[in-house]
Amino acid sequence: MAYPDLRALDNTSISPAWAGIQYGVDANGAVRDVTIVARYGEAAFADTAAASVAESRFLSGSPRTGCYAVFSASASATPARPRPQLKAYKRSGDACEATREALNIPEAKMYPPAYGARKVPGWAILRFDVAPWGLVGNIEVLASQPSDAFGVAARCLVANARPSPPASGCRGCLVPVIYKIPEPAEEDY
Repeated sequence: MAYPDLRALDNTSISPAWAGIQYGVDANGAVRDVTIVARYGEAAFADTAAASVAESRFLSGSPRTGCYAVFSASASATPARPRPQLKAYKRSGDACEATREALNIPEAKMYPPAYGARKVPGWAILRFDVAPWGLVGNIEVLASQPSDAFGVAARCLVANARPSPPASGCRGCLVPVIYKIPEPAEEDY
């Protein structure tokens, strides 16, 4: 099977193009009767996929009909929505001078599943307390975008953190958790 170079058609939409191609293979292994049976998005995407299938060659043998291949483009990353300043969430009486490094909050790695595949970035702002022995508690999701799913994922992340707080603990720590779409490595193509 010859696979088309679809990079020029990747990252053009958060709802990427795809195409379903039906074809047959004759006794000599040549592809015959290539047809685009389903497609979404740009017609050029489906045309490129069909041309690639037509160039494919298979082992000789019994002829086959009704073969099917599906190709899809990679979704583009949508821009992140603006995040409010942390000072908007400060309360009188909060006493958290610890740095993010001292709080030992890892970078957000687990994407909410419905958003990772569609390359939708997000963020959440959390408030929590840290006991003198390092246990995180009283976690509040103050805001999250583009949906509550990012707040739920960030809450799990913070709940599993193991900070090194000052001897008196920390009260009212404010932390933004940012979910970014990683750039694919060139060797992924």
